[in-house]
Amino acid sequence: MSQIPQQQPGQYGTESSVSTSQQSQFGQQPQYGQQSQFGQQPQFGQQGQFGQQPQFGQQAQPSYQIPQGQSPPMQTQLPAVSQGSQQAGSPSQQVAQADGRQIATALQELERTLDQANVYALENGNSAVARITEDLETMIEAERKLILRRSPFAESFRQTVAQNLQQALQELHQQPNDPAHQELIAQIQQASTALQNGSVQMSPSAQGQQSQLGHQSTQSQHPQK
Repeated sequence: MSQIPQQQPGQYGTESSVSTSQQSQFGQQPQYGQQSQFGQQPQFGQQGQFGQQPQFGQQAQPSYQIPQGQSPPMQTQLPAVSQGSQQAGSPSQQVAQADGRQIATALQELERTLDQANVYALENGNSAVARITEDLETMIEAERKLILRRSPFAESFRQTVAQNLQQALQELHQQPNDPAHQELIAQIQQASTALQNGSVQMSPSAQGQQSQLGHQSTQSQHPQK
């Protein structure tokens, strides 16, 4: 009967319950509830986090993956937010949503740049660039007025102007490299993209601003006359 406690190594608090063969095998004397086989020392009655008890040779790392399982709902929303920000920040997608008023504003800015480029070309004796800028300015002004008047010819003329802008870009790229032409090329490309992807139809929100644009363009033309 005195040998029964020695045959039960699972009882806690009994150091003599561990056989001498186990002590010599690992060279360590296990403490209360310790398992020295894998070098781990779990405390007495201690369980792994989130109610999981670590197995032999298994680290507690998988238990930390449980809160990460809650992140997919946030990750599924992030692409939607980033996609929306890209749509709001992408110039090509903004141009696709441009209406007639926005296109008319872009054309008006291009007119001013073309006028300045024409003067610069004439002063420097560049007759080719002077001719291109003068012709483009005439077409841009006509298309802008057709859009503001809601003319039925604005749509068909829009395609013609867009094609001519692309042709003008090719001719400008063949000219000698001049830093003064970089702004002109950038605005021509922007206006061409707006005409190709946008719509010349005036949106309902732009009806009140249509008269303001027409009034500003009229005031800018009267001093020239």
